Amino acid sequence: MTNRPVYAMEFDAPERAENDEGRKNPGKYCCEYGCNRWDRSAIRRWANSSGRAGEWWEPASDWDLAPACHGKVAGFMNGLPEDFLECVQEKEVVTAGGPDGGEMVTKDFFYLPSITEVFGEKNNGIAEGEKMVLGDDFCRGYVWWLRSPHVGNSTPVYYVNTSGANAYTHAHYAYGVSLACMIG
Repeated sequence: MTNRPVYAMEFDAPERAENDEGRKNPGKYCCEYGCNRWDRSAIRRWANSSGRAGEWWEPASDWDLAPACHGKVAGFMNGLPEDFLECVQEKEVVTAGGPDGGEMVTKDFFYLPSITEVFGEKNNGIAEGEKMVLGDDFCRGYVWWLRSPHVGNSTPVYYVNTSGANAYTHAHYAYGVSLACMIG
């Protein structure tokens, strides 16, 4: 895992209020604050893409809108050394399902750590991986995203604040990104 944030970006952009057919967005708060689901997040698509600026993002739902950085920054994997990328293994990543309950499993090369992996806490009864050994001052002084949704509704996501404690806020804010991967 990176020992400090490598970039600051939105977890997810605010969404459209209705789709092209006029159907209303069921996650009404997502229209203003972005969606907290890791599997549909803009930050996940960026982390696992080698696309150039303006090419790495595609909508994950009828209401999805591109994050502000889409046209300005390339996908995270763009420009990483090939010999390094050959060592990165795709990993099954477990994340709590947000207000929908349950859990979701994605396959990712790069991912944000979870509240379980950083703090050892389950999220709504879901163990989102295993606790990592990070050290007390890991990323201290930075604000950075976790992939864990706050399960109260469809917009808040957990993050780590500058003191190293966890908190949560809406997905449309731009916070630091400290990615993890599995080397094999």
